[in-house]
Amino acid sequence: MSYKKIKEIDEQSLKNYRFTRLFGMTARHIENYIYKLLQPYGLGFEQTGMLFLLPCRKDLQLNDIVKESLKDKTTISRAISSLEKKGFITKTHSHRDKRIVYINITQEGKDKLQELTDSTIFSEAESIFTNALTTEEQEIFKQCLTKILKGML
Repeated sequence: MSYKKIKEIDEQSLKNYRFTRLFGMTARHIENYIYKLLQPYGLGFEQTGMLFLLPCRKDLQLNDIVKESLKDKTTISRAISSLEKKGFITKTHSHRDKRIVYINITQEGKDKLQELTDSTIFSEAESIFTNALTTEEQEIFKQCLTKILKGML
């Protein structure tokens, strides 16, 4: 369903949606919006998340990234291959066990990360919430999301 069609749905209809449907629809639209913001940088949603994860820890393995990102191995493997082709990461095999592959960010990857950090992408993404919600509603929304997340962990 396009953003335009959602605008055409009256507010009462949206109120009748189940939480899961409304949340899923909202999440997909937010992800799509962020994806469009990332396009000029040649990165996808998962790739960007991985770039931000890699400088925090050295020698990450595929399974580490899968656990931290909550994405499946296929999605992460595809993102890793793409980032490697772009020169943003390196894959190195363990000397002790060739099945183990370490993933690290390159200087080019750090530069791309800095470019993203210096851009307006994050403030534009935040504007989804700041434009739609008052300051008080934003705080309540954060509290609600935090409560839901804690309940799931």
